[in-house]
Amino acid sequence: MQKKINFKKIVLCLIYMMTILLTLLFLYKTKLYGYLYQLPSFNISFIIIITSFVVYILNKDIFKFVNKKNALLFLILAFLFLFMLPINELYTLFFRNGSILELLYYILYILLLVISIIICLIKVFAFKLSNQDSDFKKIIKIINVIFIIVLAIYLFSSTTGYYDEDFPTIWEQNINGISNIHTFAYTILIIVLKYIFNNPYFIIVVQVLLWLFALNYSLRILVRETKSKKVLIIFSIIQLLLLVGFKQTVFLWKDSLFSIALYIIVLSIIDCLSLKSIFKNHTIIFTIFGIIVSNFRAFGWLLILLFAMISLLVFYKNKYFSKIIVFCGTISVLSYFILNFICLSFFDGVKISKNTQYTVPIYQIGYFINNGYDFNNSEIAYFETLYPIEVWKNNFVLNDGDALARAWRIPNDYIDNFLTFKYPKTLLINMRLFLSKPIVYLKSLTGLSNVLWRISDDNYKVNFNRLDSSNKFKGNEFFATYLVPFIGKDGSNFSFKENYLFTKVINKIENILFYNSLLFNIKSRGGFALYILIISAILFIYKREEKYVLAIVPLLLWLGMLFISIPRSLTRYIIIFIISFPIIFLLALCKDNRINLEGKLKEKKKV
Repeated sequence: MQKKINFKKIVLCLIYMMTILLTLLFLYKTKLYGYLYQLPSFNISFIIIITSFVVYILNKDIFKFVNKKNALLFLILAFLFLFMLPINELYTLFFRNGSILELLYYILYILLLVISIIICLIKVFAFKLSNQDSDFKKIIKIINVIFIIVLAIYLFSSTTGYYDEDFPTIWEQNINGISNIHTFAYTILIIVLKYIFNNPYFIIVVQVLLWLFALNYSLRILVRETKSKKVLIIFSIIQLLLLVGFKQTVFLWKDSLFSIALYIIVLSIIDCLSLKSIFKNHTIIFTIFGIIVSNFRAFGWLLILLFAMISLLVFYKNKYFSKIIVFCGTISVLSYFILNFICLSFFDGVKISKNTQYTVPIYQIGYFINNGYDFNNSEIAYFETLYPIEVWKNNFVLNDGDALARAWRIPNDYIDNFLTFKYPKTLLINMRLFLSKPIVYLKSLTGLSNVLWRISDDNYKVNFNRLDSSNKFKGNEFFATYLVPFIGKDGSNFSFKENYLFTKVINKIENILFYNSLLFNIKSRGGFALYILIISAILFIYKREEKYVLAIVPLLLWLGMLFISIPRSLTRYIIIFIISFPIIFLLALCKDNRINLEGKLKEKKKV
């Protein structure tokens, strides 16, 4: 019987092959590659094209997986990825002279990229795991030795830990009355360590141990769920290449403790869903790390509360699950309010200032002022009760909310205005701005929070400008740390202390793993991690494992909360997304394979 010719497949293949040839010809003719490879947008997109081409060559029938049901899904996901890329960089280069021919090449390149993303997505959705292994003790020991060596290098690289400009304000608060700007819990922890050791190094050790525990918890879950040594090795390689999880452990940020604690909660959720039960150790983990999440980041308590409410809706039929959720959630949230009450009532605690709370609304107004929006006279008069319009314009910094809302960023003459300014009215003005110019408003808001969803933008240049003459990163500036000594108001002296031997090793590792713009953006931007998490959620639903989407819910809740409150785009806000996506994605890829394997084993036993 003669085979029917699949014209759709032939057309897709021809478009794919022609676009690759035309693009390569264009790059060769114009000698543009020397400029393009430096752009993250091109770097990432070209690797996707090469990957998809290899997949296509190895499996020319790959398009047969596409049907009406998933074609639209793949197309939407492809354009979502394009949206996360700074394609305007490519557009500027391709269309720099206004040539119609170059615009055509740009369109062909985008078409090629869309098809390439679809091919990669097809491969992901058709992924099958084979060669199920057993006896994991040896491989886990080897992986742990590697993890411990890397952590030890970071741990011993400094006897003080790494810090930024925020740390001095926490270190000296014990003489000024503790403030809630960095949360009372984290401030108290630092003050206690200062009183006992006069050095915060102990918190670094705790963070290292917690991260090692989280990694081992991840390995244990992967062993049970995938039964594959390959998956364990892949997970370990990804975490080592990312390096963010290891690097964050030696930084004196509340974000480090918060991210590790939230990651452990996510792992516990996966564990409970897999085991279909909550055991005593899960209750302990939920409670302890729920308290850390609630108290070590602004609005962490709201994250726990919202997740507990969603979990109750999911497990409303299971009374035991519901009771545990209510117990852990209540303890975690109450701990926040009890600690705040004690600090404010008995220890002269200082509430977070209004100007800090209203950073985003103030920034949005500043954005509209600098873009010539026509405010009425009463609104202008209201703005000038904070500072003159000229200060609004001169101090405004794109994608940096702190520039208009922090005392150390504005002229001293206007600092007292922070105490008398009527902040609630900014919310009403923001509402009016959103209703009158929704696209402009959202463009500004997404620009301010671009680190959450963008794969790359102009921010990468800030870090690349800090390269030395040999094009290597200087020191530890990837995380924009300030390793300078300072003297507190109480006369205490604190300065960064390093171990040169270990920092030299770290610098060499990071110069290899961070310099490449592709790896740099995967590590420092939220777009890649967010995209993978979205793919993972869809995979779980596609494979009828919807319950595992619950493990992604806390991350999406935190993403939404940051989106409306993040003051500026810093990597430390998105650490949790970068360290979480490897295990979630691997589980989404492999989950149904375990079910299929168990089914086959049962059939064999019956025979």
